[in-house]
Amino acid sequence: MADNIKDKETCVAFCSYLNNADKCIKSTWKNSIVAGCPFAGFIYPGYSCADTVGSSLTHVMSGNVAHSNDGSGLVLYPDQNILSAVKDCFQGSDFKGYKNDGASVATFVDSNEVRFSNLVSVDNVKGVSLMVGLETDFEKKMKLSNSFIYGESTTLAKDCPDGSGSATGANCSCPDKMGVMSFGTATGSK
Repeated sequence: MADNIKDKETCVAFCSYLNNADKCIKSTWKNSIVAGCPFAGFIYPGYSCADTVGSSLTHVMSGNVAHSNDGSGLVLYPDQNILSAVKDCFQGSDFKGYKNDGASVATFVDSNEVRFSNLVSVDNVKGVSLMVGLETDFEKKMKLSNSFIYGESTTLAKDCPDGSGSATGANCSCPDKMGVMSFGTATGSK
């Protein structure tokens, strides 16, 4: 469901297409790699900031990698089983995304704070995009910690599978890239 985003063209859409929260409890998705997906590599739930990995998490998603997708590597949405806890603070962790046409990790969550930790983001067009949205007067916070963001110069290193190394090669993709897409807040999606 990912905040009104429903897309069947995701390699791994974990309990996100239909609102089946009661059928998606105590689940794990670990140490998997996806590539070449039309929308996103993964869509799966994050967790409340009150929870820590290895404690009372409803789901454990860790060690996953997404690369070379037409959209984002990971779109993180709130677990439907803990919506009330997410209003205060929402988080995700332990993910690697590289060479995605969107962000390595993207969020748009109705919460006062969003956090992500232990991220490795390499050469993604939209970098990392953590966003919150909630129609209140509370201060909003976005926090990225214990993470590594690597970029690449579009003038020195081309993405040219044909090996030409030229920005005009037949198979080159040389979009402008960001390490971090500015964190922000909004009052609604789309």
